[in-house]
Amino acid sequence: MMFIALCLSLLSTASADNNGIEVSLEGGLMETSGSKWDLFSDGALITTGVRAGKRLAENTSVTLGWRHAAVGSTLVIGDEEIIYDDYGYEEPDGPYLGIVLDQYSLGAKHTWTVKPWFQPYVTGEAILSVGHFLMDDDPDKEGNSNEIRRGAVAPGGAATVGMDVLSFGKDARWRVALFVESGYQTGFALKFVDRTQKNDIPVGDLPLQGVVTRFGLSAQF
Repeated sequence: MMFIALCLSLLSTASADNNGIEVSLEGGLMETSGSKWDLFSDGALITTGVRAGKRLAENTSVTLGWRHAAVGSTLVIGDEEIIYDDYGYEEPDGPYLGIVLDQYSLGAKHTWTVKPWFQPYVTGEAILSVGHFLMDDDPDKEGNSNEIRRGAVAPGGAATVGMDVLSFGKDARWRVALFVESGYQTGFALKFVDRTQKNDIPVGDLPLQGVVTRFGLSAQF
């Protein structure tokens, strides 16, 4: 709710006679580095998100963003039995491991107008990552007593290079743009800890660093 309120605050401060506001819907890929991520996924995380920006200077905007990713897999240990469902698909009979990741960002975007319809840019962001870890030996059972859920928070940052391809009519009140950007993200690892015991017990940690690629559609007004 706080993030939505901040975005609405940006929109409410826009003047009616300039293109000082940008709202973007994005998809993306986030590289996962380290063998620990192999327990959850064989490749990059697929992300979705939204970003809002308010121009503070001629070519520079402040941005707020939110991105979400979720991934999981069934862990096969040794010669774990393989079960076939009614459709003949193989289902490993092992515990389910999952990660839900939300990232909140505050940053800046600097743009160069090469053509009215083509604008390369760079971004820099401070990121707060909030992760939730799930391990469940019977995910089909609601309220399984053996289910383990733990959360972790980690700060980080990212920098990207990208480009906007805009609709014509630079003096129009509304403009639509397609964008793509790529860069690198780094930061502290998510450290999951079991705090339900008398002494905190480390569950594990996941690094958050690697190449990020984002693409999507934005409205500028």
